[in-house]
Amino acid sequence: MIELDERTILFEAIEIAAGYLVAIGYGDTDARAQALKHIGPLFKRGERRPLMLANRAIEQIEARNVIGEDGEVIDVAKLFSWPA
Repeated sequence: MIELDERTILFEAIEIAAGYLVAIGYGDTDARAQALKHIGPLFKRGERRPLMLANRAIEQIEARNVIGEDGEVIDVAKLFSWPA
């Protein structure tokens, strides 16, 4: 098995997650920012599999956000005034 250095792991995970998020309607910059926001803590806790990092980030992002008819990302917590 090929060992990946930490930068490569993070880059691959962010690329996977951001690619998916862009495909479903997020803007490129927002997709990368959201992916990094969620992947970073998972990585710090020890997860090193890029696909697992990406999938967990996507799950968290999709659970919190929806995309409106105009393509705008809507934070569900703000929409219903749930605590963040």
